Amino acid sequence: MKAINIYTYSRIQEDMATEFENILSKRSKKLKVKPQEFYAIRSLVNMLLGIGVEIKDFEIFFLSFTIEQIEKNLI
Repeated sequence: MKAINIYTYSRIQEDMATEFENILSKRSKKLKVKPQEFYAIRSLVNMLLGIGVEIKDFEIFFLSFTIEQIEKNLI
């Protein structure tokens, strides 16, 4: 999985979010981006831009990170 620039990601159309994220992150297991996740990233980026954060500071973010379920061994 590769890090992406969330500013660039936040500027795409919502219907392209899943495809764009999977291409940029180069993940082996494709995941579907939920609309609320996309809008949350867009809102975060807009708020940070409003307080003076620069576009270069939006590098090296990982989206839709998941940890495989750890199974319990019941004896």
